[in-house]
Amino acid sequence: MGMFDTIYAELDCPFCSRQYRHTPLTWEKAEREVKEHKQDQLDRRQSDESGEKPLLSIMQPSWAEQDGFDDVDAWIAQLDTQENIEAHRSRPHLGLAEIQTKAFERVLQDYYIGDELPAYHGHYFIPESFHCPGCSNDAERVYVKVWIEIEDRQIKAVHTRNPETGEPESEIFPRRS
Repeated sequence: MGMFDTIYAELDCPFCSRQYRHTPLTWEKAEREVKEHKQDQLDRRQSDESGEKPLLSIMQPSWAEQDGFDDVDAWIAQLDTQENIEAHRSRPHLGLAEIQTKAFERVLQDYYIGDELPAYHGHYFIPESFHCPGCSNDAERVYVKVWIEIEDRQIKAVHTRNPETGEPESEIFPRRS
């Protein structure tokens, strides 16, 4: 595999057997998801101001700062701009999207910080998860774990089973009512 090869991670969910392949979202679906995210952030902000302090509202200032905003309210207000909707519509998902090996350095930076980068050469796995609508329901949102296999600075494969145990894994988050 050369430095600019692409791996197409077309996966079958190990729990519901639904097949996943990356295609960009329709504009309408992306807009709906972005607006739901914005409403969720607004709800968290309002509960924060009323003194409830939900756990994720504590993170809002750092998310705003990470996106270049000093004010959380200004950050929330711009979440549903056309640029953000288009970015959400065409965003790649690990486990669902093509992964280009030239993006390897960026993948490492997303998962390892500073001097904690693993050795460039060798064989190891980077864990990631993706939302599975087939496993999710009205009460909970299910994220299926995948492992990106790295060998000698190249992405070798994406697996839906834990390389150590051989079993599939998922993370389940209850939906807020």
